[in-house]
Amino acid sequence: MQFLNASAATMGYVYHDGTNFGLLPSDGGWAVRTNPSGVYIHKTLDLQGAVPMTGATSVTTVGANAAYFFADRTVGGRTFAWYATGDIVRLWSNNAGDRVTYNNATGLMSVAGSLTITGVFNSTGYKETSDARWKKNVSNIPNALSKVMAMRGVNYDFKTKEELLADKQDTTYQFSNKRQIGFIAQEVEKVLPEVVSTDPVGYKTVEYSKVVALLVEAMKEQQKEIEALKAENASLKAQSEKVQKLEAKMAKLEEMMNALQDMSNAQVKK
Repeated sequence: MQFLNASAATMGYVYHDGTNFGLLPSDGGWAVRTNPSGVYIHKTLDLQGAVPMTGATSVTTVGANAAYFFADRTVGGRTFAWYATGDIVRLWSNNAGDRVTYNNATGLMSVAGSLTITGVFNSTGYKETSDARWKKNVSNIPNALSKVMAMRGVNYDFKTKEELLADKQDTTYQFSNKRQIGFIAQEVEKVLPEVVSTDPVGYKTVEYSKVVALLVEAMKEQQKEIEALKAENASLKAQSEKVQKLEAKMAKLEEMMNALQDMSNAQVKK
């Protein structure tokens, strides 16, 4: 079957070569073909609507600059693409560069920006950036013990989706139905605002790992108080021992004076 344009020029053909069946442009090379192994797209494909998929879908691109591009048509000028360079697969955007990269050789995935997970996050390890070379204006946490004393640890339950809907609250997160332990972000913010963040719609989160630094300094302050009390107690104990020794000496002197008095009285009687 031949396809013609408005000028009656040949644009391409529906073609079958015995194995492959598909669209063959007049400039040569397949545009779209199918065979028992699958469906293959060899040219740029612009999809203007939804495409339902009932089976597994994979995209293979060839060439140093090959990529699978797709556009966000809800925001003008924004384009995104998945593409691979060597062992690295990247999610790229035209306004921010690489947003997600995955290195197949090392198994390392990097996300540029914040990552929101609406369910439970399981991991065999968790690390936070903490190198001194990235930091400035470093100082010890002041009044750590008093801040800990001002914080409240609580047990609580997350509201159900039905309760959140009734309260007209966000239902994005898949909250656990297990009994919880932690803090209330609004309370923590009054004492330790450095660990509390607020999202664009006003919901607050707590960076629990950072509270560890506060607890370390609070324990050190408390230990200093304990050591001071120990020193004071040792001083009081030493003073008490001195008093006891003086009392013992005074008792001995009193005993000797009483003995001398008895001897004097006995001489007088003679």
